[in-house]
Amino acid sequence: MTQKKLELIVEASSGLTYSKGNFGTKVENKKLLIPLEIYGALTDNNKYKEIESMISLIDTFPTSIAKRLGWTVGEVKEAYNSFLEQVKPYLSEGFVKILEREPIQRTYGAMPPSPDYIGKTPEQLENMKKN
Repeated sequence: MTQKKLELIVEASSGLTYSKGNFGTKVENKKLLIPLEIYGALTDNNKYKEIESMISLIDTFPTSIAKRLGWTVGEVKEAYNSFLEQVKPYLSEGFVKILEREPIQRTYGAMPPSPDYIGKTPEQLENMKKN
């Protein structure tokens, strides 16, 4: 059974500070407080106000967040990891399971050739087909 955790109200706070690699978020009195500048980048100007939506946005588009903040992608990922640990106790079990699963590995294009075909001349391949 998936249990819903305590929801946090997400709010911008002008009194918090942040630095590259640290979003500067704080959990206090059932609220997730986010520095004003970071709030704008993580909520995409109020489109994503739920924690799960912000996590998905950062995880999917770290380059975009880095550009908005003037950070490197590495600094965004560092801040994301500590942010995730901070809010994980407030996320539903189902969402945490999704975050912890292995990424899907996709391959595109032609399949690798059979080892039997590698290093053969066209004539040898033709002979293999006939046999």
